[in-house]
Amino acid sequence: MVLATRAAFARAIDAGFLRHNPATQVALPDRPPSRRTALSADQLEQVHLSLLTHSRDPELDDLVFEFLRETGCRRQGAIRLSQDDLAPATRAVRLIEKYDKQRWVPVSAHLVDRLVSHTALRTVAARSSCIDRTAAISTTSGSRDSLGASNTWRGPPN
Repeated sequence: MVLATRAAFARAIDAGFLRHNPATQVALPDRPPSRRTALSADQLEQVHLSLLTHSRDPELDDLVFEFLRETGCRRQGAIRLSQDDLAPATRAVRLIEKYDKQRWVPVSAHLVDRLVSHTALRTVAARSSCIDRTAAISTTSGSRDSLGASNTWRGPPN
């Protein structure tokens, strides 16, 4: 409310109705502490069991769950993951997330093996999406997605 009042007075000053902004002398109230917390191990296990129990594709959903849990990536990072983003030799995956920001994330050897074997089992072409349920979407190295972002392979991290 204080910021809105300050903005209203600033507009009045710009219009020439006032000479100074009295709301600048009012202190902003403290923000309440965040009530967001991480899930406990028990809660995470409950989510995982529910996911596997009610899934139409438990194998894929388990892989996506493990990927998200291990990398902590955003949803978009998992959706845009492709075969070119896997670096099994260095046990890393390249994530392309919000605002096309790219980062390499180390992952366990177990997860890399699961991603590679999943890609081999479910792809239509050699460069198909790793987590696509239908394996009908295929991207090639150097292609652009629907937003025009480049998916060019830049090599594994040093």
